[in-house]
Amino acid sequence: FPVESELREDLAYQLAAEGKAAEADRAWEQASRLAPFNGVYLWRRAQIAATRADWGAAEAFMARALELEPGFLDGRVLHAEALHRLGRTAEARAELAAVERAARETVRPASSDYDERLVSFDAGEFARTAALIGRARKP
Repeated sequence: FPVESELREDLAYQLAAEGKAAEADRAWEQASRLAPFNGVYLWRRAQIAATRADWGAAEAFMARALELEPGFLDGRVLHAEALHRLGRTAEARAELAAVERAARETVRPASSDYDERLVSFDAGEFARTAALIGRARKP
């Protein structure tokens, strides 16, 4: 089944668990090519870019992921951090404010693993990012 993105996804998770970030990123890239409308694959690539402090790549991956899945709250949190690290703090604050509103107001049912990832909300990661951005000087 060479055209199934899920096999590349499984490989990417395995490589990441082994600490092979570059190889995992290539597997996520392959998975993304096979499933171009999967925002989670782009988010995973953004996470890897963020660990390398490649904030431009992280922001670009997240911008595309959020075009596909605008309600992806954890993705929006990473996008906010990338925006902040790129010096776009006002945009980052606006992104976090939107996440905060949506997290309070939205009922988020999930029916698949993909949906579960999209509807989850990591309050700890939100708090870490909000603290990081809150300490920044206003542009």
